[in-house]
This record gives sequence, structure tokens and C-alpha cells, in this order.
Amino acid sequence: MSTIKELDFPPPPPRQRAIRLNNARDTRRFLSRLINGLMRDEIDESKAGKAGYLVGIMLKVIETYELEQRVSKLEHTVLGKSGGRK
Repeated sequence: MSTIKELDFPPPPPRQRAIRLNNARDTRRFLSRLINGLMRDEIDESKAGKAGYLVGIMLKVIETYELEQRVSKLEHTVLGKSGGRK
């Protein structure tokens, strides 16, 4: 009977670095790389399409987060100076 160590398994694929899209600038850079990779036939069209769709969602999330932060700061400034809501 063979043990797991004796079986011939292919090595795991190399780990890719995590993609960090923390702001619109990061998102623009990633999308630019995605488009360039697609145009050079380095990225499959299906994979590029799915990634592009997800990038669009991430950009909306970033925009929403940034707006929430701005509104919160404004509310804190206005309400903090007036001592709260009446």
C-alpha cells in the first residue's frame, strides 16, 4: 500500500500576491494592468471580464466608503459644535 508521501503529486501553484484596491488610484492602476494584459493576450478574455466586473463593484464600494467618511466628518463638525441635535 502506498503512503501519501510516495504518491507523485504535482507541486502547488506559486502563490500570487494579494491585490489591494484601497482607493480609486489603486483601482485605476489595476484596471490599466488588466487592460494591457488583455491586449497583449496575457490574460484570458473571460477572466479579464470577470475581473473587470469585480473592479467596478470595488470602485463603487470605495466611493461609498469615502463618501460615508466625508459625511461623518461633516456631521461630527456640525453637530459637535452645536452640542448635538435638538
